Amino acid sequence: MRAPYGLNILDNCVSCPIRGEHLFCNLPLPAAQRLNEIKSTAVYPKGAMLFIEGQQPRGVFVLCAGKAKLSTSSREGKTIITKISDSGDILGLNGVVSNRPYEVTAEMMEPGQANFVPRDSFLHMLKDFPEVAMRVAQQLSRTTTPRMRRFARWDWRFRRPLNLPSCCFRGRPRPRKMTDRRM
Repeated sequence: MRAPYGLNILDNCVSCPIRGEHLFCNLPLPAAQRLNEIKSTAVYPKGAMLFIEGQQPRGVFVLCAGKAKLSTSSREGKTIITKISDSGDILGLNGVVSNRPYEVTAEMMEPGQANFVPRDSFLHMLKDFPEVAMRVAQQLSRTTTPRMRRFARWDWRFRRPLNLPSCCFRGRPRPRKMTDRRM
């Protein structure tokens, strides 16, 4: 079916043409049928926010078409892009499984389609289908959380990690604080 933005709506996970290409899309038939029952499909314009950093997790988004930018904020308030997600990626997985607020903001970079799966339904699916739970564990093991934590602890004024003693910078010019005269 044709939708706004010239996209083909992929409304059935069982008959999806990209089903075999992605970690979470290539599910056994019973699991794909369950996913079909519990998801809701939506088309999003460029710039649409799927979820925002710090928001309580409502569910996961399976990106079917389009690209999404995942970003976080540094302590200085700068936006840091942590990943560009593509079709087949699951967004919000870490927050849903850990029941902690989303660690990133997900924003559509171009018009696209995503299937939303509510948190409780998703967690029940993991209990009912161990293979799906294993795939989720694989996806979480590849998560960008360690990279995001490094970025959050980076002191952008001095271009070095926070809380490191100056002896770690021997042989390099010592970072200087910015003053009003230099701005």
